[in-house]
Amino acid sequence: MNGRLAIAPGHPQLSSHRHHSNLIGIYPLKVLQYQRPADRTVIDSSLAWMSRKGTRAWVGYSFAWAASLYAQTGNGDSAVSHLRKFASNFVLSNSFHVNGDQKGGQYSGFTYRPFTLEGNFAYAQGVHEMLLQTNEGVISLFPAIPKDWQAAGFHQLRSETGCLVSASLVNGKLSKVTLSSDKDRTVKVRRNTPLGNLAAGKFATEGDVLIVLLKKNRPVTLKMD
Repeated sequence: MNGRLAIAPGHPQLSSHRHHSNLIGIYPLKVLQYQRPADRTVIDSSLAWMSRKGTRAWVGYSFAWAASLYAQTGNGDSAVSHLRKFASNFVLSNSFHVNGDQKGGQYSGFTYRPFTLEGNFAYAQGVHEMLLQTNEGVISLFPAIPKDWQAAGFHQLRSETGCLVSASLVNGKLSKVTLSSDKDRTVKVRRNTPLGNLAAGKFATEGDVLIVLLKKNRPVTLKMD
């Protein structure tokens, strides 16, 4: 509605809210894909509206979920900003997430202390979506990292296609990528990333995508062009 996602047909979301359920088509369902121009327009409009309405009606887990939403657009700076707000204002010293802003309402109008387990999980998933995404069966590496991250890495994160992925970033460039699987499977990996190009080599390609046949417990390391 009005170019942005509504709660239901004929029922626009009119105010900021702690739940981002009207945006479920962006994440986690990924029905809308940012690489499609028409979808991108809707996603950008929906997130811009969310940003304009502000965070006073949010609770802690709202910030963690927002990170995954922004990660779908490749906006690593906004994703990590929301994760930092979550960690600094909505997590106790024992690592438990609490819904209320524990710094006197700096980001949220709620300052109470109920514990919600999903907040911690959503934070972890936000990091995952910044480092590794699977969209329409294709794996993307470091798809949404902040501009100032020159070094990063992860070990055996699981893609939505089932394989385990390890990758590293050195001096702002993709350095090494290893894929492994607990059974024979074919996986697709985005070849040209903002951080470097994976060499096609012996692998089949579909446009910008490498098609890699993985054998059970036999890791494959992808080289760089």
